[in-house]
Amino acid sequence: MIKLFPQIKTVWDEYRVTLNSINDIERELITLSDNELKSKTYKLKYLASQSKILDQKTIIEGFALTREASKRTINLRHYDIQLIGGLVLNDGKIAEMKTGEGKTLVSTSPALVNALSGKGVHIVTINDYLAKRDAEWMGQIHRLLGLKVGLIQDGMQSQSRQINYSRDLTYVTNVDLVFDFLKDNMVTDKKELVQKPFNFCIIDEVDSILIDEARTPLIISRESNLLVEKFFKANEASKYLENKKHFEIDEKAKKISLTEQGLDRAKILLNVEDLYSIQDPWIPYILNSLKARHLFFRDIHYILKNNEVVIIDEFTGRIMEGRKWGDGLHQAIEAKENLQMLKGSETLASITYQNFFRLYPKISGMTGTAKTEELEFENIYNLSVSTLPTYEKMKRQDDSDFIFIDEISKWRAIAQECLKIYSTGRPVLVGTTTIQNSEVISQLLKTYSVPHQLLNAKPENIRRESQIVAQAGCLNSITIATNMAGRGTDILLGGNPEFKALSSTRFILKKLIQKEDFFVPGINLIRLKKALKKNPNLIPYLQKNLDILLTVFEISNKKLNLLENFINNLYSQLLLKYKERQKEESKLVKSLGGLYVIGTERHESRRIDNQLRGRAGRQGNPGSSRFFLSLNDPLIRVFGGDKIQDMMQKLKIESEILDSKFLSDSLNSSQQKVEGFYYDQRKTLNKYDQVLDKQRKVIYYLREKVLSTKVMRDLVMEFSEGFLDDFIDYLDSQNQEGKEIILPKKIFKLLNRLSISNGILYDNLDKLGALKKFLYQQLWASYACKEFRYSCSTDSRVLDRYNQLIFFKYIDFYWYKHLENMTFLLDATSWEAYAQKDPFLQYEERAINLLNLTLKDCRDSIIFEIFISNIILTDN
Repeated sequence: MIKLFPQIKTVWDEYRVTLNSINDIERELITLSDNELKSKTYKLKYLASQSKILDQKTIIEGFALTREASKRTINLRHYDIQLIGGLVLNDGKIAEMKTGEGKTLVSTSPALVNALSGKGVHIVTINDYLAKRDAEWMGQIHRLLGLKVGLIQDGMQSQSRQINYSRDLTYVTNVDLVFDFLKDNMVTDKKELVQKPFNFCIIDEVDSILIDEARTPLIISRESNLLVEKFFKANEASKYLENKKHFEIDEKAKKISLTEQGLDRAKILLNVEDLYSIQDPWIPYILNSLKARHLFFRDIHYILKNNEVVIIDEFTGRIMEGRKWGDGLHQAIEAKENLQMLKGSETLASITYQNFFRLYPKISGMTGTAKTEELEFENIYNLSVSTLPTYEKMKRQDDSDFIFIDEISKWRAIAQECLKIYSTGRPVLVGTTTIQNSEVISQLLKTYSVPHQLLNAKPENIRRESQIVAQAGCLNSITIATNMAGRGTDILLGGNPEFKALSSTRFILKKLIQKEDFFVPGINLIRLKKALKKNPNLIPYLQKNLDILLTVFEISNKKLNLLENFINNLYSQLLLKYKERQKEESKLVKSLGGLYVIGTERHESRRIDNQLRGRAGRQGNPGSSRFFLSLNDPLIRVFGGDKIQDMMQKLKIESEILDSKFLSDSLNSSQQKVEGFYYDQRKTLNKYDQVLDKQRKVIYYLREKVLSTKVMRDLVMEFSEGFLDDFIDYLDSQNQEGKEIILPKKIFKLLNRLSISNGILYDNLDKLGALKKFLYQQLWASYACKEFRYSCSTDSRVLDRYNQLIFFKYIDFYWYKHLENMTFLLDATSWEAYAQKDPFLQYEERAINLLNLTLKDCRDSIIFEIFISNIILTDN
């Protein structure tokens, strides 16, 4: 029986009729064979391909088929509330469901019905592990119904990506999806495209992707030459500049500005007269060096990996391989860390998540926390949020915050709390915001001799992320993790038996490979030992392919099926054993109060705090949470510190620990201010990026047009005639104003190729109409001759391909130059506010002019090269 709450009753009412119809069909499907289910899906596929929209009958039957296939493949039956979640997704909305409510299963029904059209569905996850897990696990449902399931993984080659994107459903990470889109808009051959036109996507952890990462555009760049010495000189100079004397820090906006005294000091240190010189500017270098030194810290904002600076995502706590800060900040941080391999970069293509996901005709998303950002979802993405009830009533208790005078007291109190709880056997999850903080608490626990697991963004922990989080609910477990680490992995009280069985299988097989004689209570290893002894050639194969075998239990070589069966059997025995143990441990953990979540710092967003709290109290389990804070925490210091400090001095509060409703309310107020601040930032970014997005669509449309054109004649003529029209207009304007006509050498070269001498041009300046007609005729004749010559010598397709490559060469060149100029334009117009002008209006107006100039220069360069240059033809 579903327990409903008044605030979401409207969601239930909205889908009641559809849900009843799905439940009615379920009874009919139970008696059908697997092939009959597949036949029904094929029939729906045919009907969906004939119709432009999904009708209600197809939705109802598709949802019922998915539920039945799920029962038969992964032994999970969609609860009614999970079907409602699927219907919400199918309507292009966000389904907010608490942790552990089965969001992964919820996505399968809308994915199936939207894949029936054959146009493809993308299920977007936040990391490779989740994409692979879901494609293998949930993919079984779709495969039973006859649909093809694709999976995109980091490092996959273009051909494999092409195949996987062509399938009915594709599981892919947000980063891979966007970069594949950008790369597709850089190819020079249609065969190289990996994605097909977008149709529908379901975004898992939608708040993380569309909100947390919305401020950072995704960029494809290439290396460029860099004035390395400037970064190192600026870094040295920044060491001798003092805060509040030579510069001022705005922590909220992460900006630094030099004072008058600082400007004078910097000039002396750098031995320059003008920091703002256009020919030799120093101000961006010195400001970036100060930012690198005072606002960006190792193990908080970045780590050093293989002698490189790698960014840590401030929201997920994960490292962001291949991403760099822009405008020279990344190189300034490298200089601060004394890394000699400094490299510059030029942007070739970029897009924000905000603009990328708006390219889909229909999107939807799932998360446990979206309601606090509902306004942003509606305003920017046109996505409404529907909150769904939990299947079981929430039993988690969120205790009031403990606030300490200083950080030392806070960390000591957290360590002592962990020690106290550890002695009872109750599991604890400690959430931190940075690597540095996670290692502080880890060191303290070591001094107390408390065993624990540490999970942060350091490379050695990445592979173990889901395994560590999965076991955070075991008896006597203390787990320290960055707030978002392991997101998407359920914490089961008593531990995750599947992970334990897999880990034990791996351990046992490794021992057998090493030919160690041992036994495991309750597990029969005799047959496996005999098989390995009888077939020694299996040992090197097992050693080489152990991880693959344990992941998919699939061996293509029929001679090795025996080994596959043994591994499956061993895993099954261990799984049964761990499931029994998990049931016992789960009861014990529940009696102790369930998982205890400790937050070590309030995040800038309430939503991130709620995600951490949501780790406890899964599916009606007991649990509790408490935040341990200090007055030196960034949120309190930057956004509310003075007010709180003043209040404490007035009340003469000297206690080490505070438990005050006033302080908690002040923190909530601070968080709302920060959320508003960042929302405004994202809104502004989106507003400015809309201008660039319109221009991106113009360039990408032009590229697509060239890519789809096999015979280039019409396109070449279109560009050429446009060039000639502008040329005649220029001559006309110069004539009317009585100015001397001065033409560049390239123009004369082109005219000579069209068999037009200087004399013909200057003698007909008073007959521009006739001259224009003559130029047109010469242009057409010249290109016709070129075509004839190539068709006689080789093949006319050679000329078309050559011209196509010329188009791509200049479109791409001028586009990346335009992106660079747009960055300069943004910087320049940001100062317009001081002149009482609207910076955005100035940016928008100048951006249009800039694009027109870019397109004109691009067109002219294409025409010059096509008509002036020649392919050298050789006889075979």
